[in-house]
Amino acid sequence: MGNKYLAHLRGQYAELEKSIAAITDKAHAENRSLNDNERGLVQKMGEQMTNMAAEIKLLGDQERENAQIAAQEREIALLTGGQRQGDDGQFGSSSVADATRAHVGASMSPVGGAQTNPRDPGHYRATGNRSLFRDIRDAKQGDGHAARRLVESSQFVLSDRGLPEEQVRALTTSSAGGGVIPPKWMTDMFARRTTMGRPLTNAITNIPLGNDPRPMTLPKETADAPVGVQAAELDPPVDSPDWDSDVDTVTPITITGKQKVSRQLIDSATPAVDQLIFSSLVRKRDTLVERRTVLIIEQANPSLMTASGSVAITDSTHYNKRIIRAMTNVFATRNAPPDLIFGSPRRFGMVLELADTTGRQIVLPGFNMGPNNAAGVASLGNAFSGSVWHGTQFIATPGELDDGRLYTLGRDDAIYFESDLLRFTYEEKEGPEAIELGIWGYSAWWVMYKPDAVQGLTITGDGESA
Repeated sequence: MGNKYLAHLRGQYAELEKSIAAITDKAHAENRSLNDNERGLVQKMGEQMTNMAAEIKLLGDQERENAQIAAQEREIALLTGGQRQGDDGQFGSSSVADATRAHVGASMSPVGGAQTNPRDPGHYRATGNRSLFRDIRDAKQGDGHAARRLVESSQFVLSDRGLPEEQVRALTTSSAGGGVIPPKWMTDMFARRTTMGRPLTNAITNIPLGNDPRPMTLPKETADAPVGVQAAELDPPVDSPDWDSDVDTVTPITITGKQKVSRQLIDSATPAVDQLIFSSLVRKRDTLVERRTVLIIEQANPSLMTASGSVAITDSTHYNKRIIRAMTNVFATRNAPPDLIFGSPRRFGMVLELADTTGRQIVLPGFNMGPNNAAGVASLGNAFSGSVWHGTQFIATPGELDDGRLYTLGRDDAIYFESDLLRFTYEEKEGPEAIELGIWGYSAWWVMYKPDAVQGLTITGDGESA
């Protein structure tokens, strides 16, 4: 129940506000200034409102602080499986559903309409001494202090991303665990690491998905806008062809990265151990994302041209020439040249080995290397970005791709959607001695204008130039 005296003060304040408005509105309607009597009344009521405002602010701040403490207690109760900490410091039973509703209500309706901007509580830092993963374990075992730290850290990250607090996914005591939002240093680390293990995914168009996993209906143009052509003077223009469109439905899916660790590792965990575990989880998830990116592009049913890797490089069927034909086909059907070529790491290496009939490399490791019959600039050090073949970015993808395949497409025709925040799960599937940690988030892919947007090569032979 709210503070009755505070509610009374707010009512009086509102009445004084209405009285001043009535006096000033009357003077305005009569197109005159306030007279001495009216000015005195307004001044007196203004002084009363100033005094009331100070008291309302003081009591309102106290109400807001009380509400935040109560909301935090409910969150801790929810995290510990519906147990509420009493005055004696012990946990007693309470309704998880009631705690959830109370938490959401408190988050969405601050007392007095006040808005707060949480600061980083500093519980989990890369240079600190507290382990996030150990707190996840302890919270599941009923440690209220660990649960409070997880909630406070998650609330800050959500606020830092501009998201509402009700999106905090509570960790539960179920065997499947829940979702704990990683601290800011881990999300920053994830942003830096994405260029490491999924180069093709990062090269295509990336769009934030938010945290909404509902299917998306995406429109696309299927026929050009009409062009008016006049057959003869004074004849009306004839429009042809008619513009048309269609839609594709894209459904986000959950992509996870999992890692099994020993209980001893969690018990002795530090931020350095957290970083090792998190790097492993992100690397596993990146691998799955990159593999699916390759699969989605291959499932776009692109046309496949046959090329050879064993004939002379001057032969028209050699893949060094066929890839130009493939790019031209995409250009002709999409009215825009492709700006990506990708293949497996082994195929990337075979391209680096290509040489002309005099033995000179045609794909150079850098510029200004003397006379060369060059077709590109690439090196193993730039296999994920920075390599160019026939004027087009060339990527070696660690996704599961046959060494005998090359694909070319425009990066704007392939789109990857990803949720803003990744979350952790904690499971003990094999018993208390082995802990399975997981990181998950929503992902979705869309290849527009398939199959015309992609062209592929099927390469026969050993891939070595003659």
